[in-house]
Parts: sequence; C-alpha cells; structure tokens
Amino acid sequence: MIIASAWAAHAQEKKVWTLQECIEHALKNNLTVKTNLLNAETSKVNLDQSKFQMLPTLNGGASYGFNWGRSIDPTSNLFVNQRNNSINFSGKLFVIAF
Repeated sequence: MIIASAWAAHAQEKKVWTLQECIEHALKNNLTVKTNLLNAETSKVNLDQSKFQMLPTLNGGASYGFNWGRSIDPTSNLFVNQRNNSINFSGKLFVIAF
C-alpha cells in the first residue's frame, strides 16, 4: 500500500517545460522534420550519384583455367591424356562525350 501510494504521488508530479525545451522536443520528435531531413539526404545522394555517372567507366577482368583429362584421339582412336591451360583477359572503357 505504501509503495503504491508513493508511486501514485510520483506519477502526479508535473514538470514545467520551458519554451526552449518545448521547441527542442518538437524538433526532435516531429515526423515532418524527420521526413524532410531524410528527403534532403536522399537528394544529396542522388546528386552525388548523378555527378559520378558523368565519369568514365573502366571495367576489366582476367581468368585462368586448367583442365586435365583423358579423351579419345579421333585420328588414331586411342586414349590420350590431355592438359589444357587457358588465360582470358577482358576490358572495356566507356566515356561519355559532351
């Protein structure tokens, strides 16, 4: 009973807010302000992405393959052991002209 009455008394205490606290609370918790901040960040990212799309693009790649196996030689009809190595390079440069 004593704990319940102490809790009830504590719950009834009222805090007096200053104008500055009210403004800070409104700015911190206002969904419209948060949405506008996110929209501004999205616009900045879109602007940066548009700028980067004007830069040239360079793509490249390389691969190496090694195969070993047994097959039939079509001319002699005998089994032969074969080793194949392959190396491939590729590249592309894309430039936007104005």
